[in-house]
Amino acid sequence: MKNIFLIGGILTIFFNSLTGIILTNYTSFNWIIANSKLTSIVLHPTNPNLWYLCGKNICFTKDNGKTFAYLKKNKKTENLFEAKRCDLAFDHALNGVLIAHQNRGNFRYEIKSNENIETETRINAAIDVHRTKIIFDSKRHRFLIGGIRLYSLINDQIQQLSYPNFPHNQFMHDDIRVITFDIQANILIGHDGGVSTSENGGAKWFNINGCGLNITEVYDFDFSEKTLFAGAQDLSSFQLNRKNNKWTHFSNLYSDGGSCILKNDTWYVMKSLQLVNTTNQGKNFNYPYVPVKTSRFNPELCLSDNTLFYAGKQLWKEQNGTWKNLSPMIESNYDVTGLIIQKNFMLLSKADPVWRSEDLKGKLFRSSNKGKTWQDITSNFKAYAYREISDLTSKTDLSHIYACIGSFDNPKGNKEKVYESKDSGNTWKNISYNLPNIPCTCITFIDKIGLLLGTDQGLFILKQNKWVKFRSELPEVPITKIRYKYGKLIVSTYGRGLWILK
Repeated sequence: MKNIFLIGGILTIFFNSLTGIILTNYTSFNWIIANSKLTSIVLHPTNPNLWYLCGKNICFTKDNGKTFAYLKKNKKTENLFEAKRCDLAFDHALNGVLIAHQNRGNFRYEIKSNENIETETRINAAIDVHRTKIIFDSKRHRFLIGGIRLYSLINDQIQQLSYPNFPHNQFMHDDIRVITFDIQANILIGHDGGVSTSENGGAKWFNINGCGLNITEVYDFDFSEKTLFAGAQDLSSFQLNRKNNKWTHFSNLYSDGGSCILKNDTWYVMKSLQLVNTTNQGKNFNYPYVPVKTSRFNPELCLSDNTLFYAGKQLWKEQNGTWKNLSPMIESNYDVTGLIIQKNFMLLSKADPVWRSEDLKGKLFRSSNKGKTWQDITSNFKAYAYREISDLTSKTDLSHIYACIGSFDNPKGNKEKVYESKDSGNTWKNISYNLPNIPCTCITFIDKIGLLLGTDQGLFILKQNKWVKFRSELPEVPITKIRYKYGKLIVSTYGRGLWILK
């Protein structure tokens, strides 16, 4: 059996047999891979010596990788085929079909010979430079095209197989990364939310992330004594009824849910470039007016004294269905990355590091009067030079605050990960101690537990002057949010779902 792997820009071929393994490295592939942005390798169905390397171009070899050539656009020209992203599949008659995303749109091509591409046809399928995939469905004699959504292709007829079931579906997408079949020829698709399957050719889909396959990429969540409400990649927003531990997805596969807040019986979530809410547990959604539209991944929703705050390009406060700008003097070109709102005290950090260490301003602001006036205290936080605050938190004593940094450090420089201030941000102390050189994503101080830090490699807790891993059963994946209420600690991860500690 022959397996092909792409490792570090070098194509590696393992020949497995009963007698052992022979390893061959084709280092000459480095230039091909870099030039073609190689994303997939397709073997000819009947000729194991014929490979196609797909990406920006189509490169092929007829002699098991000894020599290579590029496919030409057609017989009449020497121009090579180029695209933003392309992929290739063969049908039962060994006809090759190529799909490609180009500046001019999405197209279908036929491969009439090993050297030439023919018959360009524009197709109405949502694929793009990041997600372009085609596979042949031998049971139904059709091609399946994946990317932003899933389509079937029979001759030149395109049929969409996955449909958003959420309003404004032009913004929804599946982010399909892989398409395959099980032994019964049911379709399986892998996407940012996990794995889904269809037993009837794509007419109805089921999410099969159960059995420990908790792949969900959660950006934020909030919970009450009865309900947990979360915003996640592709799976959109979902609810957990904590009486019977049953998950209910408001919209399966489609759209990305971001920051979440439960305010009494109204649930808010950032979704599809704007804020939405539901007052009936997800049966219907409303689109309340917000003064600015921004990415669902960046804004922060905050609830203080039962008042909703929205930190997008600036900080806004909800008042009887309208919004008041609490930070008109703060420039609005960058997104808010960290926010503390407690009583009269507010602390706000903005994205984009300062690239001149002698000119630290415009990125960290403090207010002691509920946002009536703001003080720029960026110069107090020297670590802002060439870095970015990713989150803020405070103790019950609001003068005692913490900030974490969301970037890698120069291996030869100082460790700049977590900072502590005991005077409301006037002076800061580096408490990074023994932390590894990884981005920090979120930070939370909990009276009964201590200072918790989310990183790209899991959750840490500060014990005296040492950071240690908190709960070894947690996966070493990016932690996106930490919340503690009702005697329960819940953390969300980017890729491994939600985890709860009672």
